[in-house]
Amino acid sequence: MRQPIKVVRADDFSEYRIAEFWSKVRVTVGGCMEFGGSERVGGYGCIEMKGRTSRSHRRVLAHRAAYAMTWGECPAMPLLHSCDNPACIAPFHLTPGTQAENVADMVAKGRHRFYGRIPK
Repeated sequence: MRQPIKVVRADDFSEYRIAEFWSKVRVTVGGCMEFGGSERVGGYGCIEMKGRTSRSHRRVLAHRAAYAMTWGECPAMPLLHSCDNPACIAPFHLTPGTQAENVADMVAKGRHRFYGRIPK
Protein backbone atom coordinates (compact mmCIF):
# COMPACT_ATOMS: atom_id res chain seq x y z
CA MET A 1 0.00 0.00 0.00
CA ARG A 2 1.27 3.47 -0.89
CA GLN A 3 2.19 5.84 1.88
CA PRO A 4 0.17 9.07 1.97
CA ILE A 5 1.90 12.13 0.57
CA LYS A 6 2.96 14.48 3.37
CA VAL A 7 3.45 18.23 3.39
CA VAL A 8 7.11 19.26 3.35
CA ARG A 9 8.05 22.74 4.62
CA ALA A 10 11.23 24.75 4.11
CA ASP A 11 11.67 25.15 7.87
CA ASP A 12 11.94 21.34 8.13
CA PHE A 13 15.55 21.75 6.93
CA SER A 14 18.51 23.43 8.63
CA GLU A 15 20.71 25.88 6.71
CA TYR A 16 23.48 23.26 6.71
CA ARG A 17 21.12 20.62 5.30
CA ILE A 18 19.92 22.98 2.56
CA ALA A 19 23.50 23.81 1.52
CA GLU A 20 24.43 20.12 1.56
CA PHE A 21 21.35 19.28 -0.56
CA TRP A 22 22.04 21.88 -3.27
CA SER A 23 25.74 20.88 -3.42
CA LYS A 24 24.61 17.48 -4.81
CA VAL A 25 22.79 19.02 -7.78
CA ARG A 26 24.11 19.27 -11.33
CA VAL A 27 22.52 21.23 -14.17
CA THR A 28 22.09 19.40 -17.47
CA VAL A 29 22.22 20.82 -20.98
CA GLY A 30 18.41 20.63 -21.18
CA GLY A 31 18.01 22.84 -18.10
CA CYS A 32 17.14 20.06 -15.65
CA MET A 33 18.69 20.08 -12.21
CA GLU A 34 19.54 16.45 -11.38
CA PHE A 35 20.02 15.33 -7.79
CA GLY A 36 23.19 13.30 -7.29
CA GLY A 37 22.47 11.91 -3.83
CA SER A 38 20.54 8.76 -2.94
CA GLU A 39 18.21 7.37 -5.57
CA ARG A 40 15.02 5.35 -5.32
CA VAL A 41 13.56 2.90 -7.79
CA GLY A 42 12.34 4.79 -10.83
CA GLY A 43 15.17 7.34 -10.76
CA TYR A 44 13.71 9.70 -8.15
CA GLY A 45 16.27 11.14 -5.73
CA CYS A 46 15.59 11.03 -1.99
CA ILE A 47 17.05 12.47 1.18
CA GLU A 48 16.83 11.65 4.86
CA MET A 49 14.95 14.34 6.76
CA LYS A 50 15.96 14.34 10.39
CA GLY A 51 13.24 15.17 12.87
CA ARG A 52 13.51 16.29 16.47
CA THR A 53 13.30 12.66 17.66
CA SER A 54 14.61 9.46 16.14
CA ARG A 55 11.02 8.34 15.47
CA SER A 56 10.34 11.45 13.38
CA HIS A 57 13.11 10.76 10.84
CA ARG A 58 11.74 10.10 7.37
CA ARG A 59 12.83 9.87 3.75
CA VAL A 60 11.62 12.59 1.42
CA LEU A 61 11.75 12.60 -2.37
CA ALA A 62 14.39 15.10 -3.50
CA HIS A 63 12.08 16.97 -5.89
CA ARG A 64 9.57 17.51 -3.04
CA ALA A 65 12.36 18.84 -0.80
CA ALA A 66 13.62 21.18 -3.55
CA TYR A 67 10.10 22.50 -4.14
CA ALA A 68 9.67 23.19 -0.40
CA MET A 69 13.09 24.84 -0.08
CA THR A 70 12.28 27.14 -3.02
CA TRP A 71 8.60 27.98 -2.54
CA GLY A 72 8.33 27.55 1.26
CA GLU A 73 6.04 24.52 1.26
CA CYS A 74 5.36 21.46 -0.84
CA PRO A 75 1.66 20.51 -0.70
CA ALA A 76 0.39 17.03 0.15
CA MET A 77 -0.28 16.22 -3.50
CA PRO A 78 1.78 14.86 -6.40
CA LEU A 79 4.25 17.12 -8.22
CA LEU A 80 4.12 16.84 -12.01
CA HIS A 81 7.45 16.99 -13.88
CA SER A 82 7.09 19.08 -17.05
CA CYS A 83 10.45 17.70 -18.24
CA ASP A 84 9.57 14.01 -17.66
CA ASN A 85 12.95 13.46 -15.96
CA PRO A 86 12.50 11.65 -12.59
CA ALA A 87 15.96 12.77 -11.41
CA CYS A 88 15.12 16.45 -12.06
CA ILE A 89 14.48 18.59 -9.00
CA ALA A 90 14.27 22.00 -10.75
CA PRO A 91 11.44 23.79 -8.91
CA PHE A 92 10.35 25.56 -12.10
CA HIS A 93 9.86 22.13 -13.78
CA LEU A 94 7.44 21.02 -11.03
CA THR A 95 3.76 21.85 -10.59
CA PRO A 96 1.36 20.47 -7.98
CA GLY A 97 -1.52 18.43 -9.35
CA THR A 98 -3.93 15.67 -8.49
CA GLN A 99 -3.15 12.00 -8.93
CA ALA A 100 -5.66 11.92 -11.81
CA GLU A 101 -3.78 14.78 -13.56
CA ASN A 102 -0.49 12.95 -12.98
CA VAL A 103 -1.83 9.74 -14.52
CA ALA A 104 -3.41 11.61 -17.46
CA ASP A 105 -0.08 13.36 -18.11
CA MET A 106 1.77 10.03 -17.96
CA VAL A 107 -0.63 8.34 -20.39
CA ALA A 108 -0.67 11.34 -22.78
CA LYS A 109 3.14 11.23 -22.97
CA GLY A 110 3.30 7.45 -23.43
CA ARG A 111 5.00 6.67 -20.11
CA HIS A 112 2.33 4.31 -18.71
CA ARG A 113 3.48 0.69 -18.60
CA PHE A 114 0.20 -0.49 -20.15
CA TYR A 115 0.04 2.34 -22.66
CA GLY A 116 -0.95 0.89 -26.00
CA ARG A 117 -1.52 -2.65 -24.72
CA ILE A 118 -4.08 -4.50 -22.65
CA PRO A 119 -2.98 -5.48 -19.13
CA LYS A 120 -3.22 -9.18 -18.25
